[in-house]
Amino acid sequence: MPFKRNTLNNRVMNDLKKRSYIGIFFYPVVSLIVLYSNGFYKRHFNESLLFILLILFISLFRLIHNHVFLKGDNISSKNNIITFFSSVYFTSLIWGIGFGLVMLLQNEPFTKMTMLASTIGIGSGGVVAFIPEKYLSMFFNTIMVLPAIILMPLFQINLTLPVLMVVYALYMALIAVRGNKEYWNALETEDLLKKTTEEIKQVSQTDLLTNIYNRRYFDQIFDYLWNKCLRAGCKITVIMSDIDYFKKINDNYGHLAGDQYLKMVAKLITSVFQRKTDVVARFGGEEFIILTSEDEDDQIIELTEHLREKIESSVLDYKNTKIKTTMSFGIASIIPDQNTDYDILIGMADNALYQAKKEGKNKVVFYN
Repeated sequence: MPFKRNTLNNRVMNDLKKRSYIGIFFYPVVSLIVLYSNGFYKRHFNESLLFILLILFISLFRLIHNHVFLKGDNISSKNNIITFFSSVYFTSLIWGIGFGLVMLLQNEPFTKMTMLASTIGIGSGGVVAFIPEKYLSMFFNTIMVLPAIILMPLFQINLTLPVLMVVYALYMALIAVRGNKEYWNALETEDLLKKTTEEIKQVSQTDLLTNIYNRRYFDQIFDYLWNKCLRAGCKITVIMSDIDYFKKINDNYGHLAGDQYLKMVAKLITSVFQRKTDVVARFGGEEFIILTSEDEDDQIIELTEHLREKIESSVLDYKNTKIKTTMSFGIASIIPDQNTDYDILIGMADNALYQAKKEGKNKVVFYN
């Protein structure tokens, strides 16, 4: 899936949720400190009570929304995004109005100073927290200082401070833009690195011609499954197969035709053995190997016979030429124990395949 820049997917919304979560607790704590310091709440009780109740309400709302709705695959739904953004803007607006009104008060220098310092700190922290979404980051800080920027000149109070706050807001906006760009560049690099890692892993596991598993990966899975069944006492089945008269295809039609036939056979095998418990790999040359477990012998034989018939009836159209041949199969099953090496199972399946070839090819032989 192509990487989409500036798209509010689950990953980005989850980042926003985590980065902003701690701030939910800071608003009520900082509010209480500002209102309690120097006895401000005693002189302005009603205003202080209204402010702290609003802060507690929006903080509690955001906390519940984070835990109940912002989780799982639903985190980036339209309603959740709107609710999240609205709650953030409402938090900023409540604080901004409180900050603006405090700055209009007379004879409250200590509270003004603490409120100003808190606003700058919370605003700056919000810019950093919301950097994954550029406009949320910019507007959060702007809304927080905008009421004071408007009210202070209107009431002719300390005209220098609103100018400085405008400069501060612009500076924070630039930080938001730059930080957002760096965030998405990092996300894009991470996505590219993940895809590259997956491609490298796939190449290391896959036969490049047939696009099924290669011998190396088969050996790893076989070793894992053997040890698993050694502990659990389950049965492992190996099916060795070989294309009959494959050398004639290469000699008569060329190696490119042989490659196309190998691709066709790989698709036919995976169309029959397509369960999660089935592992299909190219064992080498025109040989394929199938690894499965926990199936009854009769069921495995039936599936293999179905595959043999399917290959027998399949025709490859190659440059106006119809190429057709058959395939032989050797099956072996075993329940692993401490005294048995997994190479023995491969040997049993190989012996069964040899017997199928010896009996005239185009056969399924079960090792007994």
